[in-house]
Parts: sequence; structure tokens; C-alpha cells
Amino acid sequence: MRLSICITAVILSYFTATAQHTLPAQSNVIITDEEFDDNSRNWSLVNHENIVFTKIENGQFIMDATKYAKFWAIHYNIEDWFQQKPDGMELKVKIIAAANSMIGIMWNAEKNKAGGFNEYSFLINQNGAFSIQQKVDEDMIIIKDWTACPDIKPQDYNMLRITQDTKGKHRFYINGHEVFNVSLPATNFYNIGYYCNKNTALSIDYLKFTVSTSTDNSQQLPEPKALSFMYPGRANSTLLTTANLDIKFSSMKRGVADYMVYGVSSQGIDFSVLYNKFTPDEINTIKKSTKDAVSILKQQNGQIPRIPFNSPLIAMSFFSRSVDQGLIKYESNEQHWGNYTADFMFRQYDIVKDDRGNTINQKTMFGYCVIDEDLWVSIRLRKDHCTTADAAVMHQILDNFRKKK
Repeated sequence: MRLSICITAVILSYFTATAQHTLPAQSNVIITDEEFDDNSRNWSLVNHENIVFTKIENGQFIMDATKYAKFWAIHYNIEDWFQQKPDGMELKVKIIAAANSMIGIMWNAEKNKAGGFNEYSFLINQNGAFSIQQKVDEDMIIIKDWTACPDIKPQDYNMLRITQDTKGKHRFYINGHEVFNVSLPATNFYNIGYYCNKNTALSIDYLKFTVSTSTDNSQQLPEPKALSFMYPGRANSTLLTTANLDIKFSSMKRGVADYMVYGVSSQGIDFSVLYNKFTPDEINTIKKSTKDAVSILKQQNGQIPRIPFNSPLIAMSFFSRSVDQGLIKYESNEQHWGNYTADFMFRQYDIVKDDRGNTINQKTMFGYCVIDEDLWVSIRLRKDHCTTADAAVMHQILDNFRKKK
């Protein structure tokens, strides 16, 4: 029964999470991700006589000014979120209001002498246009005038992304497409804000911050090496990848039939590939648990796609909950990516501080696959005091994994 519940929890999160999204490409690494599942980050929530208010509800941050006849902006300083300075910011946001409404994100917001804010803003409206603006004291500087953009979805969520490089080039994206770029003085993503035009509301599904690996040159990486792993006597179990690591592997049996290959690189990345060999009774138990899980999901959520027993989603569900439950409370920034019909699925989480309160900035990434119904694989990469370069290497290793055909 417990296994059924565990598998249910992970499959449910995969098929029903409203804010599910993939990790970025190698050039950008997520360092902070806010999904608004709760208010553990202590967002200041306000309510002015139900005329304007903010709330966190159903995994969304809501800013409602639909009863207000003036624009409304709210600001936050989130500098204490970060161990390192982000150079990219993205949010998934939806306009909730009548036509001609406008919303946006502000950044680099600093109080001015007049009591307002000097800041930059990235705005969209329900007419399908965007604008980039800068406020300096009482003056509004138009960096990019209102421009029609076919990528904007007026009735749906839109992903707005801003990045800057070391030379000050700022790039602006809407739903994955670059719509504008400009050179500006260096800005920060610590002091941010949200903007609603009059009689408007917005809903934010997630907010995340990234660092470009090109800005982190702290490590000189070795040349990529081809790596191969195989369960003894099972040629079809061969897995291949490449890695920018200086590492020597050892192998060992675990339990009766499990087999693990493991090593620690000179950069301190802990790398292991675990082959789990199941008995017929264990296979039957997992199959029953999987059927129970899918049955529960169908009752709760309607139609759920058929999930093959060799899907990496089933393996991810099994391995993700076969962990020390006492450590889960320390985990943050959990992500999963990949398709349940592919050969591999992936997962990651961070632990910023250990159980003694020491800052360790540990990142762990996993890959999961099914060789045969009796042989499943869990790949794990872990690094304490993880830099963006370390995270990019780990991400690339997982992305390069494939089954030998």
C-alpha cells in the first residue's frame, strides 16, 4: 500500500502540476525557483479594504486591482534568496481583466528622493503588445515603445524572461522567443516588483532566477570522456554518456543482485549508476502498485494516459520515494524533466543547509530508466558547494545518457 501511495504521488505531480516546466539548456542553470505552493518565502500579502489585494492560492500569486481606478505596483527585495547573483529572471504570468489591460514585471527598483522608485519594467497588454520602459524620478523613458508581438497569448499565461550578460546586453523573451535586446548599465534582479494597470489583475504561476554558465569561469574543465556502464552478463543494459570529468570508477554488488558503479571526480562530483535487480514477487508488487496508482488518478482527475511499465516515469516514481524521509524537509528547488514515453527521465533538488545548519549548497541530479521489467537504473550526480559550472557539467552528463542499441 505504501508503494502504491508513493508512486501515485509522483505520477500525480507529473500529470497535474500546473507549473511543470523543463530545466533550461546547459547555458543557464536555475538557482532559485518559486512555485507559490505556499508562502514559505514570506511574501508580503496585503488587502486594502478588498479594493486591492494580493494572495497566494492554488499555486498562484494573485495581484488583484480590478476594483481600483488607478494603476497599482508592489515591490519586494529578495536579495537574501541568493547565494550568487542571478543574471536571468523568468515568470509565467496571466492577465485577468477586461480588454486594454496591462501588467508587467519591474526590476532594479531603487527608491528615489520623491518617495517612488527608479526602475525598469517589462510590460505586456491584452492587445498583444509589449514595451520596455525605465522610470527615473518623475520621468518615464521609453526604451522600446509598444510593439505588437504575435507570441503573446492575451487570454492565457505568458512566459516573460529577461537576461543580461557581462557586457550589459539585456535580452527580452516572450514565450521562448527573443523579442528585443538592448545594452543597458548593469542591473539587478534583487529588487523586483509587479505592476497592474487600473481595473486589472494578474496571476503568476512561477518565478525563477538563473545564472549563465558563461559568467562562471571558476573551473577549467577537462576534455569530454566517453563512459559506458553495464550490468554484468546483460549486454542490453549498456548505457553510454560523455562527461567533462577526471574520474575513476569502482564497482560493487549491493544486496543479493543489485549492482553499482561509482566514483568521485577530481572536482568533487559524486557519480553513481545503480542497477536494481527485482525478483518476480517484487515485479508483481510494483505492477499492482502502478495499476492502483493509475486507477486512483483516473478517479481523481479523469483520463490519464496509459503509462507503460517500462516508462522511466515509473522508475522515477519508485526511486524518488525510496529515500530517507528525514532528509526531504531540507530539499528545495525540486525539478523533473523529460517525457514519460522516452528512455530517460530526470530529477534534481538542492539542499542549502544540512541538519546542523551548515551551508553546503548541495545539488543532486538523477536520471532514471528501465532496461527490462526486472532491471531498473538510477543515475545520481551530487556536488557539495556546487557552482554553476558544476551544475552545467552534471546536467550535460544526464542529457547525454542513452541506451546502447
